[in-house]
Amino acid sequence: SSGDGLGALRSREAAAMTATSRWAYASALARVESRGMQRRLDFPAAEPEFVCSLEVSGLDRVDVVRSAIPAAAVA
Repeated sequence: SSGDGLGALRSREAAAMTATSRWAYASALARVESRGMQRRLDFPAAEPEFVCSLEVSGLDRVDVVRSAIPAAAVA
């Protein structure tokens, strides 16, 4: 029935929002500085050497991999 499809859709939406929230939280903890809208009391300043890309993955266990961005790409 059409109600079952809507329930499955709502379930997938909730799972996607939960995963996105977990990834955002893990990324924020991995970035040991304040940058952009993220402000940390324990790390109040932006760190130039921390210009990087954070790749987040996983569902049961969230993994965060930090990759340096070449200086030429930042300038």
